[in-house]
Amino acid sequence: MKTLVKTLIIFSISLFLSLSTFATPKNDLGKDNSLTNQIIALIGDKVPFNTYETLKVDVSFTVNNKNEIIVVDVTSKNEDLSLFIKEKLNNKKINSSKIKQKEIYTLPIKVNKA
Repeated sequence: MKTLVKTLIIFSISLFLSLSTFATPKNDLGKDNSLTNQIIALIGDKVPFNTYETLKVDVSFTVNNKNEIIVVDVTSKNEDLSLFIKEKLNNKKINSSKIKQKEIYTLPIKVNKA
C-alpha cells in the first residue's frame, strides 16, 4: 500500500511539473527587435490620458496565419491603459519571419508618467 501511495505521489508531481512547463508562454521577443519596434510603433509614443506614475503592462499575444496580432491578455493596474493597448494591437498586421504562428508570446511594456 505504501508503494502505491509513493508511486501516485511521484506521478502526480511529475504530471504537475510537465503541465506547468507546457503552459508557460514563450518570451522570445528580446531576440526579435524588429517585431518589438513594430509593436511600439503600433502603440505610439503617447497615451490619450495622463498617468501620474510609471505603469507596467504585460501583453500576451499570438500571431495568426495572416500575420495579424491577436491579443490574448493585457495585464495592468490601469483598465484604460489595458483597453488602449488592446485596441491598438489587436488584428494589426506585422512583418516578422522569426515569430512562430499560434504560439503565445509575452511582451512587457512600460509607460512612463506624464
